[in-house]
Amino acid sequence: MLSYYLFTFESSNKAMAAKTATKNIEDMRIIPLIPEISAGCGLALKYSGRELEEVVKVLKNKNVEFEEVYSVGEDRVIERVRDDLFR
Repeated sequence: MLSYYLFTFESSNKAMAAKTATKNIEDMRIIPLIPEISAGCGLALKYSGRELEEVVKVLKNKNVEFEEVYSVGEDRVIERVRDDLFR
């Protein structure tokens, strides 16, 4: 079962821009990147909601680039979300 999504970024500036762009979306916060995922910077945007497409739409409309999106399950199973769902 899905627990949350993680957005990764190539820089901490982009991670902070994503947080600012999504300030009106509940269940969003900046966290340290979990060790199971390797990315450009050590920060990730954690989204605990279920409307992934809406978050991606907001980021795109604000021209905020992200590297990848991962789903993290309750049992800490991590899966990369397919690119074609949001690119």
